[in-house]
Amino acid sequence: MQKLQKDWPIVCAILNHKLASFEGGPNELARLAGINYFAARRFLSDRVHNHTKNAEKLCEFFEIDITETAKVQTDLLEMLTGLVKQVWDGSAAHAELLAGLIKSTEPFKVAERQQKP
Repeated sequence: MQKLQKDWPIVCAILNHKLASFEGGPNELARLAGINYFAARRFLSDRVHNHTKNAEKLCEFFEIDITETAKVQTDLLEMLTGLVKQVWDGSAAHAELLAGLIKSTEPFKVAERQQKP
């Protein structure tokens, strides 16, 4: 099994959704996530755009895994990722819709799939 880095735009969308629903202020976010006040204030007002150490700390605080274990062939993973990138409009709402659609296929079985990945 190999560890792959999740696509940062997808992680960003999830993280920005978590930040939008965070009910505390920058002081509380800074304390809980282990980042400085100014970074917390920036993330709460301007959201996350770049992959930084502070963004990674926020992912850890919000329990967003930025790595994933892949059992599938790399070319298939790239094909699926490309399709998501092709149809996603970049918004958090659309990301949630796409994630829900993908998640809804979990109960379906494919002949080649003997066990859950």
